[in-house]
Amino acid sequence: NNSKIDKREHQILKNTSIYHENDLANSYLIAFQSRCVVTYCSTMGYELISYGIPVLYLDPKRMNDQFLPENNIINNYRVTTYVDFRNSVENILYNNYNPSMDNGSDLCLKSHDVSEKIYNYFNRN
Repeated sequence: NNSKIDKREHQILKNTSIYHENDLANSYLIAFQSRCVVTYCSTMGYELISYGIPVLYLDPKRMNDQFLPENNIINNYRVTTYVDFRNSVENILYNNYNPSMDNGSDLCLKSHDVSEKIYNYFNRN
């Protein structure tokens, strides 16, 4: 039961512009309607990047190495300090910067035709 965690989270988010969605909501629908997605470790983030959705991966003190390997592509989405986070969000929201547009398709295939691509690969070979 997460009721204590939910109450604490609710208290923290109270009187902010952050909206808390319930657990039954469609996370993809919400993400595709968002101006920016923030995650700590989610493969969904990689999928959203491939669709051009602005995504930021939280990586405090660069310690999230189990999920965010060190490479030039992922570094575009990594925020390691609060100042990085604030600057990145402001850049996305106010300057329409989107790190996903730089090289998002290098991270993940778009899911709408993955099955067809897999089929074609095996059908050729």
